Amino acid sequence: MKILWISPRWPHPENTGARKATMSLLNCLNEEGIALSSGANFKGTFSFDLIAVKNYFVEQESENAVIESTKPRRYLFVEKKMGFLSFNGLLGKACDLIKYKCLNMFLPMTIAKYYDRSLRSEIAKWSSTETWDYTVLDGLHAAALIDVHDSRYGQLVYRAHNVETDLWVQMARDAKNPLAKVVLKIESLLFARYERFVSNMCKLVFTVSDLDSDRFRSFLQNQSRNTIHKNNPISAGREKVFSLPIGFPVRKKVMPPVLSGSERGTGDHLNLLFVGSLDWLPNQQGLRWFFTEVWPEVVKRRPGAIIQVVGSGNSSWLNKELLGSQAQVFQNVPDLNPYYEQADLTVIPLFFGSGTRVKAIESAAFSRTFLSTQLGAEGLPFLAGEEYIQFDTAADWIRILSEIKFEELQQKGLKLRQSALSKFDQNELTRIFLKELARSIVDTP
Repeated sequence: MKILWISPRWPHPENTGARKATMSLLNCLNEEGIALSSGANFKGTFSFDLIAVKNYFVEQESENAVIESTKPRRYLFVEKKMGFLSFNGLLGKACDLIKYKCLNMFLPMTIAKYYDRSLRSEIAKWSSTETWDYTVLDGLHAAALIDVHDSRYGQLVYRAHNVETDLWVQMARDAKNPLAKVVLKIESLLFARYERFVSNMCKLVFTVSDLDSDRFRSFLQNQSRNTIHKNNPISAGREKVFSLPIGFPVRKKVMPPVLSGSERGTGDHLNLLFVGSLDWLPNQQGLRWFFTEVWPEVVKRRPGAIIQVVGSGNSSWLNKELLGSQAQVFQNVPDLNPYYEQADLTVIPLFFGSGTRVKAIESAAFSRTFLSTQLGAEGLPFLAGEEYIQFDTAADWIRILSEIKFEELQQKGLKLRQSALSKFDQNELTRIFLKELARSIVDTP
């Protein structure tokens, strides 16, 4: 079995949900693929190749880390060009998006950015002498980098990190400016069209949750009522959408439990942690709510409380006025272990968006329970109340953070880790992924 993996975003360091979702499979792909290659359902020996898009500032050290960790047979790290007219910051990004939108009017704006002639040409040239059994599109944007009709790429597999269409529908619904609402509505319709097209072109779709799988099945079945696609498993009545949660090396993440109150000597302290991409809109919305509606009152009631915000991307909006007192921001940290070790509890204030719920799974791997909104843990097989804490109102968040005892945090964290051990081991999930690929080869007419 020969696999080509295409990642439209640089996967290192593993400091965002998308990067963790990518590397959780890539880290085990070779090991598990070789181990399974003796099975009767595998076509010959196993190998996988990697294409990843990088920004101009990615250093050689980061490239070496990806190669060492994933061990691809062949790889191509293609560089995404700088912004239009070399502008930096938001102006450069805006000009860049407008340029690509003008060149590709009927593609969603962020997809059009990857439908770039130089990127596609470089990838096509590198691919010209090879063929693969499967090409994994690691996220919707990966489909824009290749000719999805080219037979050399074999069967296409879509690894869906979220339901992109739903994010844009929500943004359009929440927009206050009338012009922005119209633009976002158009973009959401373009995303729906493109996401259906890519999903229908793919032999298999792997989502990160059962809820996302149900959503994909729904709009793929709606599509198939009107259009029958040749070689489309949905049309043939066979399953093509599977839930494959993000995996973690849970067994390697051994960390001391939260200290009890008696071990600390005081119950006033509380170390909170938020981990996530700081330029992802759902995270921005959730953190603004937390620092505006929750945090000021918590600090009044529990003066020893502190919070560390750890993430990547633009954090300029997290200004001192918003953060208030006893809050720190850390960006692009090389290792999350020290931050989780200091934490008593992680927070997941999420009110819209779909996808990996990686913050909850990662917190479980580190034996740290979490306080989340309902959406922040939606679709995960953890028990609210017993393994983690779930509330949606600011009043409830304030009450919990002001009153919760360390013994309760310790007990919930240990239970949560045991649950994660049985459900999110990355080696086992990689084996499931490869076995589904092998089975689909047998099922192919």
